[in-house]
Amino acid sequence: MPPPAADGTGVNDVPCCAIHPFERTDRMCGRCGYSYCDDCLIVPSPRKPPLCKACAMAAAGIRSTAAITPVRTAREIRALEKARRRAEAQQAATDASAAGAWPPPGPPGPPTPARTRRWGGR
Repeated sequence: MPPPAADGTGVNDVPCCAIHPFERTDRMCGRCGYSYCDDCLIVPSPRKPPLCKACAMAAAGIRSTAAITPVRTAREIRALEKARRRAEAQQAATDASAAGAWPPPGPPGPPTPARTRRWGGR
């Protein structure tokens, strides 16, 4: 099997991990831009993008020559991550509405007496 392409696609243009070509993925390193599976990514904190092991070692100062040459610009990486998060949020909203989650989608109706009543029954 040929190694994954620089854009993270493998056979039949399915996104795959740069190290594990049989693992499908939609995540990428926030520094070099290669696609990786969840086992290959390190999340330094919830507010920072995930890093591959080589870029994480370079960012920590352990091995300064470990960083991989980027295949995407930082702007492209941020735009792709934003699109991925937006797609995940839309999928979660679709799943929640299909499961009958409350409140139902759509604009709220007029207030009912039960909603407008104050504490104490007034």
